[in-house]
Amino acid sequence: MKKITLLTLITGALLSVSAFADHGQSVSITCQSVDFNYSQCDTGMYIVHAYLEVQLSNTTCVEGQTWGHNDRSIWVSGGCRGIFRVYGYGSGGYYSQVNINCASVDFNYAVCDTGLRWIVDSYLISQQSKKPCIQNSTWGTRDNSIWVNNGCRGVFHVTGYR
Repeated sequence: MKKITLLTLITGALLSVSAFADHGQSVSITCQSVDFNYSQCDTGMYIVHAYLEVQLSNTTCVEGQTWGHNDRSIWVSGGCRGIFRVYGYGSGGYYSQVNINCASVDFNYAVCDTGLRWIVDSYLISQQSKKPCIQNSTWGTRDNSIWVNNGCRGVFHVTGYR
């Protein structure tokens, strides 16, 4: 009798997870604590569940201590940097990831369209200039675009919604 009950419980739990996986949304988002400071990364959806997929920092990421989530964001602190898998609902669009080449020619300000309607996260994949590419100084995001200035040229990874 106990074996049937346990089997029923396990089967029910697996069916619940499968139903959520089929109908819920899942995205990966990169979030990082710069200089050990608290940072929040918007996911664009209401979070039901999240876990650390890949740790990118030397500092250990511990759920509830150096990372966690609230209704719509992943938060990190204490030097934690990672790629987080987020399950949720209600994004209002479909999630997309793109790599964008963007260059400040002759040290001029330039804007490069991402094709996204809303940017959630971005980072520099490859700097292709001798001048430094520093986030929020010589490159950043605005609305649905990447901007560069002062000779920054690079390939940027952008995640967001179309």
